[in-house]
Amino acid sequence: MPWKGREFGWNLPKPFLDFLPPAQDASVAALEQMIDSIKNSKGRVVTISADTIEGPSVDLAAKMMLDELGEKRSLHKRYRKVPKPDPRRAKTNRGGKGNFSLWKFGWSKAKPAVAIPADFIRDKVAALAMSKWDFNGNWRKAQEMVEGVAAGNVLEILAVMVHPPSCRSGEKAWRWLQRVQVAAAQMATRVEMNSDVGADKSLVLQLVDGPLDWCVDAALIASVQRANVDADFTGAVADRIRGLLERIPGDGYWSCEETAIRTGLLIEKNDGDFREFLLRKLESL
Repeated sequence: MPWKGREFGWNLPKPFLDFLPPAQDASVAALEQMIDSIKNSKGRVVTISADTIEGPSVDLAAKMMLDELGEKRSLHKRYRKVPKPDPRRAKTNRGGKGNFSLWKFGWSKAKPAVAIPADFIRDKVAALAMSKWDFNGNWRKAQEMVEGVAAGNVLEILAVMVHPPSCRSGEKAWRWLQRVQVAAAQMATRVEMNSDVGADKSLVLQLVDGPLDWCVDAALIASVQRANVDADFTGAVADRIRGLLERIPGDGYWSCEETAIRTGLLIEKNDGDFREFLLRKLESL
């Protein structure tokens, strides 16, 4: 029975507020299970099969996991299908063009669409990523990390998402990549706030309309955090979340779906209809 009138689970750790939910993508799970056999294998090509295509950050995480083994190995992935709608396609804007993306897609795989950032930028992001997870505390610390950083550095900060520094926290490579991407999004959002960049010009918010990927998860977290201190941003974030949830394919696992729902529910000044919409989505997960 509820304790002192509280609901069941009231004292359990809450996703995003108390911890960053771990990746559940098929390739990451497969590599986790294969890692010991890979270490003992003389083969230099690791093959993974998945039902559907996955976000490019999953491939980047897999590469980082293999690189940690200390010997050069390449990753070969096989997919049975590309789901519809195609998760590699960014939402088109009013001009009919795709929105801003950190990735560019070739015939078989994605590559970063942005240049490698300066070391001092990567070091700042890494420092924030190494902090203990604290939804509000990390957001506050992001402001400290960007003191003196100009609006012109936003793209370079976001570039760290696809050009991450080597793991410095002792965490697993895929976990480190998640933390780096969130830290970069938080810092970029802080710089945009400090420079009075509105929702219509925010590169971070544009990422939510981009290809489905862990970068979208990170952008959602930071955008919701901004919405809680910037009332003018709230409506734009809610609209992006609605649009994103309409683009989630029926096949495959897409972490940004749950991230959109759960972080959307963390918006403090939520419109009643929007909250009910998210609660229905949460029930259907």
